[in-house]
Amino acid sequence: MFEKRSNISIYITDEKIGFFEYGNKPLKNPKYGYTDLDKGVIVGGYIKEPEIFYKKLLQLLRFHKIRPNVIRYIINDQTVLKKEIIIDKLELAKQSVEEYISKQMGKTIHFPFQNPVFTHFVRQDTDAYLKVLIILSDGEMLHDYHDVFDRLKAKEVVLDLPSLSLYNTYITKKKRDFKNLMLVSLYDRTITIKIVEDNVPIFSVTEEAEDSSQQYFDVLENYVERIINFYRFNINKGAKSIENIVFYNFSEDITNKILQEKIELKFKEHIFDLCEITEMDDVLKRVPKICLMGYAAGIPKNEKIVMYKSLNFNLNRIPSINQALHYLMAMAFLIISSTVLIYIPYYLQNEDIVNQMNINSVLQNQLEDLQRQTPVARTYTSIERNYSRAYDFLIDRETFADQQLLDLFSLLPTEITLIGYQVNQVDRSITLVITSIDEYAITDYLLYIYEYHGVVTSPTIERWMVERPQTRLLSPIIMEVKMNYA
Repeated sequence: MFEKRSNISIYITDEKIGFFEYGNKPLKNPKYGYTDLDKGVIVGGYIKEPEIFYKKLLQLLRFHKIRPNVIRYIINDQTVLKKEIIIDKLELAKQSVEEYISKQMGKTIHFPFQNPVFTHFVRQDTDAYLKVLIILSDGEMLHDYHDVFDRLKAKEVVLDLPSLSLYNTYITKKKRDFKNLMLVSLYDRTITIKIVEDNVPIFSVTEEAEDSSQQYFDVLENYVERIINFYRFNINKGAKSIENIVFYNFSEDITNKILQEKIELKFKEHIFDLCEITEMDDVLKRVPKICLMGYAAGIPKNEKIVMYKSLNFNLNRIPSINQALHYLMAMAFLIISSTVLIYIPYYLQNEDIVNQMNINSVLQNQLEDLQRQTPVARTYTSIERNYSRAYDFLIDRETFADQQLLDLFSLLPTEITLIGYQVNQVDRSITLVITSIDEYAITDYLLYIYEYHGVVTSPTIERWMVERPQTRLLSPIIMEVKMNYA
């Protein structure tokens, strides 16, 4: 039998599902658990096999006797984008910030989702403009998860971000906040780097890396240093730099001792800390690492993180009762229609048959006339037929890069001029020659096109860039950029 309803936080990767029970006050004996997922059930944060995923989650909760009341779903970092924009207050004279952002979708605000949903947070309000942080995600993906949670009979589904949960955990543990903070999360197959500034997560990026490889910590060092420089020089033009780096270890293969030794060696020039969530409560020492993210999300929110109050992706979901009424009305209409159709007047059937026979006779005569008037079709030689088949075979396999070029051109800022481009279909590469007097604009452009179109797990229509762009300076202000597409 199920126990009373519970509030749980759920974190899901491509390999595992982990949950942790939480309450308004710390629970004495909270329930927690995880289960492994078969390959292909979740890919890049997206549900590919919803029925298998639902059964796995249902079995997990049944095993731990959990009947969910509130499910706090922690959205995977791979499926979240953040963008900061400036809005002139004259633009908001007759429309809200949300309406302005909606109108700019696909125009000045680009995204790799078919059905994007967003939430926003006003970071700065002046007499002339607003500085707004937009957080985007894939609406269809969130609906897929919501559908599964609805099948579990959850009364409420709350969305959360790993960056907010981990930052809230750290400032709760340290009992202070920070001007800016870099959060580095290590998972079994990915590394996620987030930046929080003035209690607001403004940046997030995920990189694939196998934690069992020899180069894992070299990749980690290189990636962290690049983002530190990007934050300092590209985002803040040298005015700000990262004050602290906080590491979180969610990998089952890397111990905290090994991680501490590596980061002391790799990041000795920075102020860093390894945040061990297990130190916050004795019960956590036996909790699997995948469940610790759920624990972090369940920690009471610090009032300084005001963004929690506006974290609301508008999914426009139909209430369950309305959905049931729609199904009931459709079923009633089907039953009535079926009943009426059974009593259609059959006495017209014979007349319809006769009419159809007459029509068939007329059509047959017309066909015979056409056959007599139609010249004999030309016959082709075997050489001609083979040539035609070869041409069709080759043309079907011809690949073009029209969509990829449109993606690259749509993200090209006004500060950069496109001199020329070339598509090589043999090695599946695109080469752009661009020029700009603003070095930061070029660096920004290269980072954004890889963030929007870089392959995360497997190639898609939007994510076709198989590796980072390769650059070569042709002159002090002219650069050649080469990209390979899937």
